[in-house]
Amino acid sequence: MKTCGECGGVKFDTGLGGFLRILVSGGAGFIGSHLCDRLIADGHSVLVLDNFLTGSKGNLAHLEGSQRLRLIWADVAQGVPVDGVEAVMH
Repeated sequence: MKTCGECGGVKFDTGLGGFLRILVSGGAGFIGSHLCDRLIADGHSVLVLDNFLTGSKGNLAHLEGSQRLRLIWADVAQGVPVDGVEAVMH
């Protein structure tokens, strides 16, 4: 098990050095965007899916240049095929 530096001792057994590619649904919302901040700060790659009914791109604007963030407009209720994701946070 690897322990991620500043994440309160949360352990991820990935066999890949402890960092995951994580899908966050609703990641452009208030809570979701803060979750994305934390995950990226901890070294994870984040794929954000949001339909922007209540979320805002402005909540993620400070992460715009990050190589570890990808933002996709989508409604998870419609189903979204995503390959290579190792964890989902909804």
